[in-house]
Amino acid sequence: MRRALLFLSLILSLPGLCAQEKEQCVPSPEAVVERQLAAYNARDIDAFIATYSQDIEIYNSKGALIMQGHAGLRRLLQGYPGPALPDREQDRNQQ
Repeated sequence: MRRALLFLSLILSLPGLCAQEKEQCVPSPEAVVERQLAAYNARDIDAFIATYSQDIEIYNSKGALIMQGHAGLRRLLQGYPGPALPDREQDRNQQ
């Protein structure tokens, strides 16, 4: 349960991702989560971490800082990813 809440809090803290250089854009939250899901299932921790801001900070429920930056996120995620997650694209195509 605790890891699920941590994973959810990480997803909610995502920065905007943009394929266009030198322009600011904000992709849909779904696009960001799809990128994370692909990285997670490919077991590509670097691609997964790249979806977060370099100055990401995670706090516990009491407000204490428990992790900061990509290096901190990498330490926090050691042992991840676990089992592959379901393919949402396949689910959408079945609807």
